[in-house]
Amino acid sequence: MATRYPKPKKSCLAPGTDFNPFENVDKLLSNLKPIDVHSIYRAGTCPWYEHDTTYLVDTVKKMIELMPSARFAALDVFSSMIHENVYLYFCERDRPKFARNYANLESAVRQLLSFLETMAINSAQGFASEILRWGIRLLMELVQMNSRRLRASPSMMIDNLNKHPIPALLLKVTENLFDHLLMTESDEVFNVLLSFVDFDRPMDERQFEWLLSLFLSRFSNEVVLRFLRFGGSEIRKLCRNASNPPTFEDFGRIERAFMVTVRPMVLVIMFVQQSRGVEMKYAIETILNLYLDEERQQADNFDLVFLAKAASASPIFLDAALVNLVPMLKKDVILKLCLLAKDPFFALAKEGTIPFSKCLIIAASRTPAPAAATLLEDLQAIVFDPEVAESISGLAPNEIQVVLEVLNYISNELLNTVVKYIHESRNVSFANFPGYKDLETDDRKLLALIEQCVPVSKFATQRRRLLYCFCIISKISFVRKAFAMYLIRAENDAQLRDFIVFAVPVILYFPNAMLETIKDICKRPPFYVDLLGKGATFYALRNLTILNQWTAESVANETSHLRCLSLTPDRFNESNSLMEITGTLVKFAFDELLTVLENAKSMNAELFEYVVIAVGFVKSIEGASAMEPGCCHAISRAMASAYVHCLRFVDVKHAVDLGSAAVLQLNSAAEHLLAQKYQFPKPSFVCCLVQEVVLCSSEIFGKGKDLSNIPDPYIDGHIAPSLLPPTCAGYKPDVSLLKKYRQLVARDEKPRDMAHTGVLKKRGKQNHNGTQSTPQLVRLNLLMHTIDSFLAPDASQPLDVPAIREVSLAFVDIICNEKNVSSLYFWDDWLDEKNPLHEFVAVANTLKAIPFSYEFMSFIASGPYPLFFTMGPLLKAQLAVLINACEVTPLKTMPVPVGVLEEIERFLALCATANIAPDLMTITYEVISRSSNHEAAAILFELWRLLLQVRPHDTKIINDLITDYMNPEKPSPMMPMPMLPPILSFLLMVCQRNPSKMLDLCPKIISMFPPEPEEDIWEVERLLPVMSVNEITKR
Repeated sequence: MATRYPKPKKSCLAPGTDFNPFENVDKLLSNLKPIDVHSIYRAGTCPWYEHDTTYLVDTVKKMIELMPSARFAALDVFSSMIHENVYLYFCERDRPKFARNYANLESAVRQLLSFLETMAINSAQGFASEILRWGIRLLMELVQMNSRRLRASPSMMIDNLNKHPIPALLLKVTENLFDHLLMTESDEVFNVLLSFVDFDRPMDERQFEWLLSLFLSRFSNEVVLRFLRFGGSEIRKLCRNASNPPTFEDFGRIERAFMVTVRPMVLVIMFVQQSRGVEMKYAIETILNLYLDEERQQADNFDLVFLAKAASASPIFLDAALVNLVPMLKKDVILKLCLLAKDPFFALAKEGTIPFSKCLIIAASRTPAPAAATLLEDLQAIVFDPEVAESISGLAPNEIQVVLEVLNYISNELLNTVVKYIHESRNVSFANFPGYKDLETDDRKLLALIEQCVPVSKFATQRRRLLYCFCIISKISFVRKAFAMYLIRAENDAQLRDFIVFAVPVILYFPNAMLETIKDICKRPPFYVDLLGKGATFYALRNLTILNQWTAESVANETSHLRCLSLTPDRFNESNSLMEITGTLVKFAFDELLTVLENAKSMNAELFEYVVIAVGFVKSIEGASAMEPGCCHAISRAMASAYVHCLRFVDVKHAVDLGSAAVLQLNSAAEHLLAQKYQFPKPSFVCCLVQEVVLCSSEIFGKGKDLSNIPDPYIDGHIAPSLLPPTCAGYKPDVSLLKKYRQLVARDEKPRDMAHTGVLKKRGKQNHNGTQSTPQLVRLNLLMHTIDSFLAPDASQPLDVPAIREVSLAFVDIICNEKNVSSLYFWDDWLDEKNPLHEFVAVANTLKAIPFSYEFMSFIASGPYPLFFTMGPLLKAQLAVLINACEVTPLKTMPVPVGVLEEIERFLALCATANIAPDLMTITYEVISRSSNHEAAAILFELWRLLLQVRPHDTKIINDLITDYMNPEKPSPMMPMPMLPPILSFLLMVCQRNPSKMLDLCPKIISMFPPEPEEDIWEVERLLPVMSVNEITKR
């Protein structure tokens, strides 16, 4: 069925009618507008479709070609013809019964569009731009009038227009004209485009988005660059007439003009960036390179100023477009960008907003996290390096200060970006930060970063935040190294407080970070010493001590963040023994102290500081439970060795004796260990101390035998390897821990100035073996003071008898070294003694070579009676050597030599100190000092038998007597002394044989005999005949 058309109306332009087109043009020019576009869509008024196509086309062409002043009117007429054509098209599609025959009109529209396109391309640029402007306006009107019929979103509007013949042809002509104007390298095309930016209209009525998408495919690299330069030229025009500096009137005028002219450009830039990001990046890089390239630098930087203003006005452009500049923003580039602050056009910035001259720099704050971390290095180098800031030429001091504040603000924003990225992302690692990936493997670079974090400054605060980011994305191995280096480098309380602020958030991610740090410092001290220099571990111990002290002061505050930094039981899980860690720490402190003392020649202020640090660290750790025996033994050995070193450095000749102070510091550390709940064995430390002093006696006291080759009797089989800490599992000790010592030789021998207490006669003769100089005497006094303070604290406390026994046995072991000590404890008659004499001589010589041996033995002898015989091998050897010296001499009738007599005097003094017949020991010495060698040997032989009688015959008996002594309700009795010792009768006989020399001693000896009984002990009636008494009875 053929389409029915309504009856045509009378034409107003038909030939011979009263409607004259020129008259209509005159009416149009008079703004009468008799043809209303709205009437076409609302009332269906269609005056053009009935008329002759040829006449209609010719009329409009003549108006455009021959009457330039009537071109606008002719274009309006042509616009109404296109509107009518589109209306009739939709009527035919949507309402077929009202369809009309508009084929002639469509043919005329096609001819006119082709004519306009050809004429615009061949005419001047002004006419082409006018036709382009007319085409864009007409397209916007078509969309507005047919919004319900098109029913499309802005992104689909072009596709819908292309579905209709006339709008599609109009789009094609508009695109061709746009391409033509772009080829002519004229900026007029940008003015045409900007004139249709409708950002002031409501969002639902805007058409600029779909219209701009029509031309975006034409925005190549060069076109985008031309558009940015076009913006710069517009700013150049605005600011050309401004005074320098701009006045308030210039500011108002430029700001108003800018809002009208440049503001639409910002919206265009935003759309271009969204769809043509690669081309925009090229244009921005080109403009920046032209500004930075000194050879090709332009006369002004208005293009860059426009770019900055666009970034300031459009956050979307700032986020998306300028991020492409980040790879270019190096140190030298940023310095050149700082010169933008010198531009006189800063007046374009409103009060309270960021000046556009700084927007390119602030754009760096919108950088993605990986690039932001890299850019941060260059920014901080500028902000916090005074030399770099002073090198910015062309800026006044106040301008430089403004620039630095802006860059500092940017640095903080970059850090915020990195922190936010790490917190919101998963599986972030150093691989996401290429500029810092070497931190995980290169310890030197990590140390450089740590050293930037330590000072108290704004720069260090930013570096600490960056280090925090790297810690929470790394492994525990990186965190413990960073913590350890920070602890070592922190030099004062302020820096340590900054460490707490840095470390506490990291510990939230790694709860055992502080514990692992301490372990790492203990396990790898050479690593940190090589990396951070001498004393590195002591600085760590000092800061750990301060942290423990601060924690103890804030123990009442349960919310204190210091709890996560302390060595408290709640910081250890089930797999970590608190006492294992604390024991390792104590041993580590003394081991590190030994390391620095071994290579020292004297105690200086630095060494003393190390001693104070180590002792302070040990005293800052509170013991909560018992410590493993193996760890106690290792600590005792290390502490004793450190004590020996400090004792070696005692020298009263200096104004300040740091060696003595160091010894007292170590004493306080030992007292702290004994006072805690470690159950630290007191004998272990004192035994190790005595052994070390014996081994190093020549180094300490300047004379004596070098015992450095004596093996360690505490290693083989006494402590199970399973009880030793890991660091001692394969322990192969140097018995003498003193290395490469100078052999100190005693000079300036003086008369002996130390006399034994009691009633023994003080001899005024000189000691032929030399005397101790003043430093050695002070060392001896300090040593005995230390031993006495631990084993016999004061008069109010009883002696620690078990500890004294262990110390005495250890002293015997180290003196007898490889001898069979168990056989030496067995005491038999002199004639039946089975031990060879050379063993006794070796023990006696070793004992004589140690200067403090008799003082120490006197201290043991002053204790309870059984303790004296714990030194049985030493007493036995010394007495055997004295008997042999007097017995085998060829000069038997000569007096006892002075050296032997002094040894006899010492031995008798020990017996008197042990309360073994002190009066008898006194008179025995007086007799021996006047007798011959043969007589002295006989007297000492009787003394041997006396000690054999009063000595407990079994070790168990000695232990039982010691146990009884410790029970105040059951005091320990002494072994019964014979009523008439044979030695007393022998002494009287010797005196009677030498009346000229010993007559005065006879009454004294007789007075010591027991009184005679009142009755005879013999019963006369039971006396046997003499002939019946056998030989045994006779003897």
